[in-house]
Amino acid sequence: MDVSSPSAQGVRTEGIASFLDALEGDARIEPHGLIIQRHGTRIIEGYWAPHTGDRSRLVYSLSKSFTGTALGLALGEGRLSLDDLVSDHLPELFDDDTPDATRRMRIRHIASMSSGHAAETILEAFAADPDDPVHGFLTIPPDAEPGTLFAYNQPPVLTLARILQSVTGERLSDYLRPRVLDPI
Repeated sequence: MDVSSPSAQGVRTEGIASFLDALEGDARIEPHGLIIQRHGTRIIEGYWAPHTGDRSRLVYSLSKSFTGTALGLALGEGRLSLDDLVSDHLPELFDDDTPDATRRMRIRHIASMSSGHAAETILEAFAADPDDPVHGFLTIPPDAEPGTLFAYNQPPVLTLARILQSVTGERLSDYLRPRVLDPI
């Protein structure tokens, strides 16, 4: 990637300095790093100690936006349908002990966090299978019929990401790179 100065790319350095002052002046914010690109050129890159640019970061719920974008693209490419059963895409994670309601779970249910679980299940999913929280999630009986109950819940999104990796044959970041990430 090309590197340039902010002013060479038409960005006022005073604006960046003002932003950094506001960022550092807010005790509620703990910045790790900042990269600014303009016209495909990197104009700012810096990190707050002890953070560095050589390791990945957890971006938590921001990942859900990328997973949803990948779902939309995969739907548009005909790789899956919102009405597909989760079990059709992850049959290896279903066995005789899988709850009946889980067997009726569809892509639309996990994409909309309406899996039928009344609350967050991430801790239960890891407790059920520490090595595979998606499998752990699929062993937790829903509290209601899938599609009838919404709860902000991380494992359905992890499950959706696993399905997307399966139908695309790529990691989500690799699938999104030529379609979304590189163009922006």
